Amino acid sequence: RLERRLRLGLGGQVDAGVGGLAVLGEDRREALGRVGAGARGDLGGEQAHEDAVLVGGPGGAVPAQEARPGALLAAEIAARTGADPAERLAAILAEHGEPAYARVDLPAEAEAKAALKAASPADLSLRELAGEPVRAVLDRAPGNDAPIGGLKVVADHGWFALRPSGTEDVIKLYAESLRGPEHLAAVQEAARAALARLLGG
Repeated sequence: RLERRLRLGLGGQVDAGVGGLAVLGEDRREALGRVGAGARGDLGGEQAHEDAVLVGGPGGAVPAQEARPGALLAAEIAARTGADPAERLAAILAEHGEPAYARVDLPAEAEAKAALKAASPADLSLRELAGEPVRAVLDRAPGNDAPIGGLKVVADHGWFALRPSGTEDVIKLYAESLRGPEHLAAVQEAARAALARLLGG
């Protein structure tokens, strides 16, 4: 995504795990699209690795092979538009909000993890997320149609993903808000409630 690559190109520390920089609302997608108009590169693909089929998450600095495309994209935006990509990104975040992100590990037995892994979007009856209509419930990554191994719920200014760990007795809850920490807490609360309903708790 453009925002992610801009951050990489500007030296930002973007983590690699499920979730991270938001599934953007249409207004935010449009704004980011204006920043990178004419710049080459795949702005929509999702990367898959052991702990992720959605962009972002906890983990540390981005590997060099991921940072290089971001640096090239930032340089190309500057060359084509004559503007500093950092300033343009700052303006977008000022207009649309700074993301707040967190990952929480929820204790879970093997049965609960198996139930989540087997669940489909239809099993998660959720029409509202932290005061906003739910736009999508996903079990596959939009960029490459790879299985998430769990479920992701998307609203205009927030999302969460629930994914069973393959090595620990936990369910990983990833969540992000474009409206700050308080809204993030509401997204997380809604995610826990949805999981409890799904598991019959």
